[in-house]
Amino acid sequence: MSEATTILVTDDDPRILLLMTEVLRGAGYEVLEASNGKECLEAVKAHHPDIVLLDVMLPDTTGIELCRQIKADESLQGIFVILLSGVQVSSGYQADALNVGADGYIVKSVSNKELLARVQSVVRIKRAVDALREKEKEEQKLILELQKALAESKLQEGFVPMSALSTIIKK
Repeated sequence: MSEATTILVTDDDPRILLLMTEVLRGAGYEVLEASNGKECLEAVKAHHPDIVLLDVMLPDTTGIELCRQIKADESLQGIFVILLSGVQVSSGYQADALNVGADGYIVKSVSNKELLARVQSVVRIKRAVDALREKEKEEQKLILELQKALAESKLQEGFVPMSALSTIIKK
C-alpha cells in the first residue's frame, strides 16, 4: 500500500476483535479497536479512520444507528463504514443498512481472504472518491481565481458589468 490506511474495528466479541485486528495489521493496515458503540464513536471523532468495520449488534447500540450518526456528521465526511453481522444476515436487513449509508455489509463468519478482499475493494473506492473531491476543490479554487482576475481586468479597463460588480462588492 502506498499510504497508510487506518481501520477502526468495532466488535464486542474480544476473539473476533483480535482476529480481525491481526489479519488487517498483517496486511499492512493501521488498526484501531473499539468494543462498544461509545468507544467506536469516540475513536471515529478523535482519529477519523478511513474505514470503520462495525459489528451490527453491540451492547450499547446497533451498528446501523452508529453508521447513521457517522454519516450524518459533516465533520466525518469521507469515512467509509462496513457493517458485519452473523445474526442479522437477511437481504432485507442488509438493504436497510445500506440505505442508512453503510458502504458495505459482510456476513460473518468471513474468511480472512474475503475480509481482506472486501477491505481492499473499499480502499480503492475511497481513494477514487478522495481524488475526485480533491480535484473538485482545485477546480473551485481555479474558478474563484479566474473570476477575480476577470473582475480586476474589467476594472482596469474601466468597464464593470453588473454581474462583476456584485462579486467585487462581496469581497
